[in-house]
Amino acid sequence: MSSICAILGVTPNGEYNAAKAGVLALTKTIANEFSTHRVRCNSVMPCPTVTPMLEKVPRGVVEPYRKIIPLQRFATPEEIAYGFLHLASDGRSFVHGTHRYDGRIVNKPQVVLSTMIMVNDHGNDGYN
Repeated sequence: MSSICAILGVTPNGEYNAAKAGVLALTKTIANEFSTHRVRCNSVMPCPTVTPMLEKVPRGVVEPYRKIIPLQRFATPEEIAYGFLHLASDGRSFVHGTHRYDGRIVNKPQVVLSTMIMVNDHGNDGYN
């Protein structure tokens, strides 16, 4: 599992962002290398999710991210789990390379560049 932090670069968590970006890069690499063998590889990239880890982060640090999610809330663990089930279903057999479950957080003006990079990398915005 990656994180939306892989493309947002949330401060002050450089090491976390780098690790999650590594997962994203490995996902894309595996997807490219093994696609000829009909092997799919996806990584879920959720937005902040209500977990004990998030509860340890000071409210002043996480609140700005809640405000840029159109739904004005963070994901629940169950919603992220449904993302994995969604990708594992037969109906999503064409999804390949990565998938975001971020509440459309990257559509905000603060991160337009990240959205442009996603479109260029995948030929779509990841919401098939």
